[in-house]
Amino acid sequence: RWLKSLGKHISQLSYQDLFEYQKHQTDSGAKIRSINRRLVVCGLFLAFLNDRGIPIHTSHLNRNSPPPKRRWGGWRTRRGLWSFRIKEPDEIVEPLNTDEVNRLLRKSKRYRDLSIILIMVLVGLRRAEVLSIAIGDIDFGRNTILIKGKGGRKRVMPLPAMLNGPLSKYLHFERPRSAVTARFFVI
Repeated sequence: RWLKSLGKHISQLSYQDLFEYQKHQTDSGAKIRSINRRLVVCGLFLAFLNDRGIPIHTSHLNRNSPPPKRRWGGWRTRRGLWSFRIKEPDEIVEPLNTDEVNRLLRKSKRYRDLSIILIMVLVGLRRAEVLSIAIGDIDFGRNTILIKGKGGRKRVMPLPAMLNGPLSKYLHFERPRSAVTARFFVI
């Protein structure tokens, strides 16, 4: 729609147009994360057209060429292509207070959900870390849990005694015996 409003054809599209598109998106009130996602798609589309031999103005497609002049965001290389991203401000995530955690625990009807909430709250794990826990990662005998975190880092954390009951009950009563995944939690 935006390209049509400019009266341009795809063959006239250039990386400089990504700057104009970003400005248009910003002016229309789109969130930075949404704009970045759309810009990535546009950049990949330009690369696709270039790979297919469709003539477009891609003087800055090659990593060895200097990027277009910077206006509203930043350029970086990725997989040999110049890609455009807007710097996203760091988000401060507000932790749940005690009342909110207690309310969440009371609403949990399944041992799986209760276990996931308790692991996140008591051990301090991220969502991806919880979901990557394998059956062999929890050692009930030594009360430890192996965590695979960001960047493939592994660390062993103590397993709070409060978790033994819900985790054991989840394994015994709720986790499907026919599950083919090695993941501890079957969602």
